Amino acid sequence: MMDLHRQRFADASEQECGLRNWTQHYVQLKPGSYDGSVETLTLPGVSISREWINVAVEQDVVAPAGRMVFVQPLTPVEDGRINAARIPDGHVIMLHGGQEVHAALPPGSDLLIVTVDKERLPVPVRRPAPAYLAAGFTAADVAGTWFLSLLAGSMAGELAAGPEQALLLSDLMTDKLAYLFDRIVAGGRALGLRSSGDFRLFQRARDLVAAESEEPHTISEIALRLDVSAAALRQAFLTTVGIGPGTWLRQHRLDGARRDLMASDTTGSTVSDIAMKWGFWHLGRFSAYYAEQYGESPSQTARKTDEAAHPDKAGGRRRRRPS
Repeated sequence: MMDLHRQRFADASEQECGLRNWTQHYVQLKPGSYDGSVETLTLPGVSISREWINVAVEQDVVAPAGRMVFVQPLTPVEDGRINAARIPDGHVIMLHGGQEVHAALPPGSDLLIVTVDKERLPVPVRRPAPAYLAAGFTAADVAGTWFLSLLAGSMAGELAAGPEQALLLSDLMTDKLAYLFDRIVAGGRALGLRSSGDFRLFQRARDLVAAESEEPHTISEIALRLDVSAAALRQAFLTTVGIGPGTWLRQHRLDGARRDLMASDTTGSTVSDIAMKWGFWHLGRFSAYYAEQYGESPSQTARKTDEAAHPDKAGGRRRRRPS
């Protein structure tokens, strides 16, 4: 009736699987060795999670269908964005399960994420847009502190709930969430997938690149195909993810290369193969970009993947080293 789950992650592609039953895609936006964690307490019909990431990350997120989600940033995320809307300090977020949301979060983001089955709520949530953003209020702060205490107490072994206690906690959480959702919808701002012109343009550019992920796109070519100016394209990216389209393109190409390097043990692809596949024709420049972004060389990523898949082989190499 009560389940605890704690994970630590060393890559964005690993952490995107950290929230159970969510559909997510994470891309590291800025340089730094990745470190992240997810802690989750699951009770009947509800769950409490805390997700922390040390570097800036872009996220495409779909919460489980049939669920409503309360999100409270635990650290300032003033440079964070959800569907291209900035997240002011002290604001809270509501997500509608089954609908896609785009987020760009700054380094050190620390989020409280509480979900509930819609069918448990006493009344349906009014006007359920993909996301709502609302200024914080006292009841949200009090509820957030309580949710965190339940998670922390469970992780520390101080809270052990039997079936009856778990159901009671679930009912209490549901009542609080129903009130929070009503306040957020009444006083918040609905953020649809087409809530601003900049966001719509970003989505069009992103979809074009995703459909031709291994093509060597340029900013001028994308702008021409979308029938907009390069300046308008740049503004759309700055508004939505906080970086220009050229940097964004390179980060996504590096992300594709990193995912392929992490799978190279099964595919047999070499570093050169992967670099050229993702449009990096100069291997030395690719290695420099990659090391700056992830804190390790492409060959180190491939070697770690190989050693993780074949620990005996890695151990054999270590035994052959001279003392």
